[in-house]
Amino acid sequence: MVVTCPILIALLIDEPLQYRLVVAGVFAVTIGLLYPWYYRSAVQRNLRRHLVEVNGSEGPFDVNYKIDSERIEVEQSETALLFSWTKLVECNEGENAIDLAFEKGGFVRIAHRAFETDEQRRAFLSLVNSSQTN
Repeated sequence: MVVTCPILIALLIDEPLQYRLVVAGVFAVTIGLLYPWYYRSAVQRNLRRHLVEVNGSEGPFDVNYKIDSERIEVEQSETALLFSWTKLVECNEGENAIDLAFEKGGFVRIAHRAFETDEQRRAFLSLVNSSQTN
């Protein structure tokens, strides 16, 4: 889309080449700046709609985490997902949650409120980070 639309504009405008290139360039930059924002909002909107369809409400949802030395198990609404620590690719601490990315698209988000104390959250992060370096 970022490339196709400016090319079409450059081909369809009946003006000098420099003018067409400037218009196409401005259009490409505008699309390039706006598209990431649009994509994120569309994904969030569709994910919310899907969660409401699946769970019957907008939340909050009960999620249980079982963590041991071999894996993390995430359980919600009679569904359990198991992720092996050996498949952990990335760990990021955000403002409200810890995001764990696993091989082949596995993803776990643990909200900070899932931990009873900040010390417990920091201990979990240090264990996860140490398992990544091993």
